[in-house]
Amino acid sequence: MFIEIFKHRNKLSFLSELTEDELLVLLEKILSKINFVNATIVSTQTYLQAFNLCKEVDPNDTPFIALTLSLNATLLTGDKKRYDHLKTQQFNVINISDLRNM
Repeated sequence: MFIEIFKHRNKLSFLSELTEDELLVLLEKILSKINFVNATIVSTQTYLQAFNLCKEVDPNDTPFIALTLSLNATLLTGDKKRYDHLKTQQFNVINISDLRNM
């Protein structure tokens, strides 16, 4: 996840309309609240539930969705299609605009 965030930092900056410095401050706040965990905490049942939630948009998101479910957490995404789809599924998801409004 850490790598994914920084891999897409230019897109995040563009979409959020934040300067690079503002984005780095925001990312620092976000990362300070993230607990990195071993993926083995995800049960097979949860993994299948996650796959069913994201298979229509991007099945490659399954591990992220599964971990979010296992941790009863909120998923941050910059992908509008993923965000809109998960919102219709009552999934706990936020995007950059949501963060800016916090």
